[in-house]
Order: sequence, then structure tokens, then C-alpha cells
Amino acid sequence: MIEAIVDGGSLKRVLIADPGTGYPVDTSTQIVVQGDGANAAFTPVIYDGKLVDVLVENSGEGYNTIILNVVGNGTGASC
Repeated sequence: MIEAIVDGGSLKRVLIADPGTGYPVDTSTQIVVQGDGANAAFTPVIYDGKLVDVLVENSGEGYNTIILNVVGNGTGASC
């Protein structure tokens, strides 16, 4: 499970409770953003098939709610 921490409308960091398994280290694993703000962008960090970190490339703006979904060939790392 991953959880977005939002403060002042911008995403500050992402917490990972379940890293999942079987995610490839390539561009097929992505973090998809849903919410009421705009421009948030993330890069997943995969190690040994697990989501071990999420880099915040752009914290976005105007978020009151945000849902992050991990999309890729692995399983288990979801919100």
C-alpha cells in the first residue's frame, strides 16, 4: 500500500506500507495519480521486484484528495 502525504495542496512525500512483488525495473511500472489537483508526477524506484521508494518529480498543486495507483506487471503495491 502507498499513501500520499499532502500539505497545503502539494504532495510532500509518499509512504509505502506494502512494496508488492514482481515489478520490473523499466518504464512499464508507473505511479498513476487521481485527485482534485494538477501536475503531480512521480517515479517509482524498484529493487528486487519491490517498490522501495517513490520519487516526487513534481509535487503538484491544489490537491485536497489524491489517490496513487501503482501500474505494472507486479502485484501488491496498491492504495
